[in-house]
Amino acid sequence: MYIGAIPTPAATESRQEFTATANQTVFSTTGGTVGYCDCFLNGVKMAASDFSFDGADVTLTSGAAAGDTLAVVMRQADNALVALPITDSAGNNVLSEANNVVSIGNIVKPATGSVVQINSLVTDTQVEYQDSDSWQQVTPLEISITPRFSNSKFLVQYTITLCSSTDGDAYQFCNIIPYFKINSGSYNIAVRASTAPPLSLQIQGGFTLTTGEDDIAHTHSFQFIHVPSYNLNDVLYYAPFFRTGYSPLSHTYLNRSWDITANTDYNGYYISTATITEISN
Repeated sequence: MYIGAIPTPAATESRQEFTATANQTVFSTTGGTVGYCDCFLNGVKMAASDFSFDGADVTLTSGAAAGDTLAVVMRQADNALVALPITDSAGNNVLSEANNVVSIGNIVKPATGSVVQINSLVTDTQVEYQDSDSWQQVTPLEISITPRFSNSKFLVQYTITLCSSTDGDAYQFCNIIPYFKINSGSYNIAVRASTAPPLSLQIQGGFTLTTGEDDIAHTHSFQFIHVPSYNLNDVLYYAPFFRTGYSPLSHTYLNRSWDITANTDYNGYYISTATITEISN
């Protein structure tokens, strides 16, 4: 952070000295920017008309005498210092610029299995979904990540708190079993269909309701590894969906119980979480 004007980067400068042979006119240098070169012959600065510089060679208008010392001072212009982005051999951005902000990336890719970055969210947003026989996107739990390296894999973790009922009678809640899927963009990357055997993506009810437990919210937790195809600077989006397989009077509530006004120990508000971890592959 700077107070006042942001300073302009100084140009880089290099210097070479040569001992001339008789009538030598051409001197090969390490290179610089045309128009950013000064020459000194035996300590005296030469006029611009006494030499030329093409970015590589200095050519004197008149040949130097044997034993003369020619000092050449070359600079790189500010706009020639860095061409962004700079990438490593794997194509990963080491130094990049966007919207006048320069970002420094990881120069050395971490060892396989190392955590590169973590993005997570916690939401207490309450949403009511109706007619849950169709897939419903849980919008408050959509999450994204911008990979820092190519060929990474991603650990996707969700904890979703839902409460379902059929016609408003939460005693029927135990008959409603949610099925989950996760979309990345337009692709279903993890699906538990109603006809498939149970996967780690589903945790189903299987409980017995008793008096005073007519409005229990259940937390469904699952995680999986995703190895997508992507380009650097792509943004990967993940969005959970659910369906109960029960219609037309099904109601499902995110982060809240069915009757939040009831005075029981099981009613109230809850939270859900989403986490994506980029892992070096």
